Amino acid sequence: VTDKRLNSFISTRSFSPSPQKIGAMAIAFAEGLIEGRVLPVAKHYPGHGPIALDSHHMIPTRKVGLTDLLGADLIPFVEFSSSKIDSGTMVAHIAFPMIDPSGLPATYSPVLIKDVLRKKLNYGGLIMTDDIEMAGASTYNKVSDRAIAAVKAGHDQIMVGWYAKNQYRAVKAVIKAVKKGVIPEERINQSVRRILALKAKYAP
Repeated sequence: VTDKRLNSFISTRSFSPSPQKIGAMAIAFAEGLIEGRVLPVAKHYPGHGPIALDSHHMIPTRKVGLTDLLGADLIPFVEFSSSKIDSGTMVAHIAFPMIDPSGLPATYSPVLIKDVLRKKLNYGGLIMTDDIEMAGASTYNKVSDRAIAAVKAGHDQIMVGWYAKNQYRAVKAVIKAVKKGVIPEERINQSVRRILALKAKYAP
């Protein structure tokens, strides 16, 4: 049997080509991490699926509706959320225009983060970006603007993985946006509460 993952960007980085098996194995793996006091992170929400395009170099687009995603890619995320295991979820730099007509990648999409992941899937864990220095996050030219857009969309944590200068720019931009009222302070407080609760539970 041909493994459909082999022609995709994710390839064999997933546990299985079966969403049901992925869900079961991911939960088992996550439970093992929790025993070791390591917070598991599911990725890449809402699913790379079969696409071969690399979001490190471009913004891929998946023309699939929410019903189809719920019957496939989202199955592991639904099971992960239902399990109530403490966790994080990393969001993909992929656009889903049939779900969010704005055409924004999921990274900046309140529809996919707030409406689907938080409300429909009832996910209460941490939500984090993939690295916003990637070309898949290049809807906004500046890292500072990318960080602001990601926080407004509902992320708790922003990944800036390569350059310290960009990390500083992102932090400075978010602070400035809060002071100007561009980002409500309560939006930050929501994330801080989630982060501190997990640190209190798992930090040495």
